[in-house]
Amino acid sequence: MQKMWGVWKLIYPIIGMSGIIPVNMEPRLLSELGLKPDTPVVCQLSNRPELTYIIESPLTKLDDLITHIRNIAQDHIIQPLDRTLVFVTTIMNGELIARNLGCEFYCADTSVYVSKGNRRLMNESTCHRIAAEQCKRIIDNWQTGRYRIMVAMTAFGAGNNYPGVWVVILANTPFNMASIVQQFGRAGRDGNQASCYIIPSKCLLYQPGEQSVDFCEHSAVTEMIWDSTKCIQFLLTKYVDGREATACLEDTKNMICS
Repeated sequence: MQKMWGVWKLIYPIIGMSGIIPVNMEPRLLSELGLKPDTPVVCQLSNRPELTYIIESPLTKLDDLITHIRNIAQDHIIQPLDRTLVFVTTIMNGELIARNLGCEFYCADTSVYVSKGNRRLMNESTCHRIAAEQCKRIIDNWQTGRYRIMVAMTAFGAGNNYPGVWVVILANTPFNMASIVQQFGRAGRDGNQASCYIIPSKCLLYQPGEQSVDFCEHSAVTEMIWDSTKCIQFLLTKYVDGREATACLEDTKNMICS
């Protein structure tokens, strides 16, 4: 960020692009970049009318969670190109769920693909190369249909737009709204109707510090899953769009959330 002050002194237009910038982060982002508070920010509304949002009852036992994920996936995987994504919050759960579903686990962490003993013998760049090759192989196997379900960590949540994802499942309680928006965003990229599930495991209560700003809306996750009677679509779009949030009943094109 310090280098941006040098760029700020030059006389030429600066255009920055980002996938998601929540409205409450815009003032700080402009300040960090050395830009004026009235710098134009052009955003497309985040409403995805083709998506249905569903929050399931909490499941604390891993066996129950795996069975429920399998049932949801079986209901949605019908055509050869249909795919399911399951996002997890820990490597341990990812490996266990993938093993029980008979699919593969995508994770950017080198420890998943290179044993501790081998990591001691290899340099860091070699470990990262092996992990990258394995990640590519797992994605290829999923996209080509060898495995029609893929379990993934948050690294797969941004910018991967395979068109046949008809169901996204967030297994366990998500950590923040940013993760939810990104991961749900993998569904329905072909414009067809798709379903997005949250299967919470436990209540993660967010306790902000005295001077902290809840940019990732951890408290909003708690409200949406455990306390709110508000529309899920409204709460998700509120995180990104602020006052221009959209409830599912406000547009006839929207799918109705749970």
